[in-house]
This record gives sequence, structure tokens and C-alpha cells, in this order.
Amino acid sequence: MVFSSKLEADYAELANHYLDRIPIDNVECFAVVRKALSSIIHPNDGYQLSIELMDRVKGIKEIMDQPNLYVEDPCHDEIFKGIILARIAAKITEIDTLDSKNKEIYIEDQRQIKEKILQDAATIATRRRIKAEGNAVAQTIAISPVIRTQTQSRWRIFSRIGDMFAYKN
Repeated sequence: MVFSSKLEADYAELANHYLDRIPIDNVECFAVVRKALSSIIHPNDGYQLSIELMDRVKGIKEIMDQPNLYVEDPCHDEIFKGIILARIAAKITEIDTLDSKNKEIYIEDQRQIKEKILQDAATIATRRRIKAEGNAVAQTIAISPVIRTQTQSRWRIFSRIGDMFAYKN
């Protein structure tokens, strides 16, 4: 399979998707994220990252560790990793070149993305709940003729038993 520029663009977009969603809550987080991303590019620099630090870049790290989930032809694994590493390096450069005003804008954009994700999740949960309730109502409506028939049969049985006792007295 030939490695196309379309495929390269798709891989870069995948990396950007993960890189743009690395949580950055405040200005101090930029240095933390930069250090974590640098550890992916230079894993043997002798510096061990904390679990908290690695959690921030977990998604992009998983892409690097499991290219077989994204690449059809195994001979393209190294090209894929090269594209991901290039996007990581570009993200580090972006972090390094942001001034304090742009960092604040970036943080606000991150907050808006997070809020939208939470709103979308709430909307989906509400729709699932409504759908589930709707299914329960639909099932009740579908079952109700059977329930009515069973209930009528029970009343007939009880009334016959009552008649039997009425005749004995």
C-alpha cells in the first residue's frame, strides 16, 4: 500500500486531536505539559515523570505505543510514529512561543471545549434516559392487553370462588 499525503494528513489530524485536548487548567500547566511531551520525544533523558504528569499526555502516548490500531500496513508504523513525533514537537514549539496573553486565551478555549464536552455528555445522557423511559412506556402499552386479559381471568376465578362460598352459606 502506498503512503499517501491524505493518509499523512489523517494521521496529523489524529495527533492534533489528542494534543489539543491535553488538559491545561492554568498557566503553570504549560510547563508541565511541555515536560511530559518532551519525555515522549526523548524517553531516555534520565528524567522520570510522575503518574500525574504522564496522565496529561496519556492519549498521545497510547497512539505512539500502539500504531497497529491506526495503521493498516505494518511497514508504515515508523512513518506514522514520525508524523506523531513531528506533531508533538510542533505542540512543544507552540507552547514555547505563547506569550502570557495567548496562554490565557488558550486556557479559556480549553475551558469552553471542556464545557461543551460536558454539555454534550449531559444531552446524550438525557436522551438515553428519555429513550429508556419511552421504551418502558411502549413496553407497558404493548403488554397491557395481556395484563388486562390476565387480570380479567383472575377476577373471574375469584368471583367463582366467592360464588362457591356464597352457595354454601
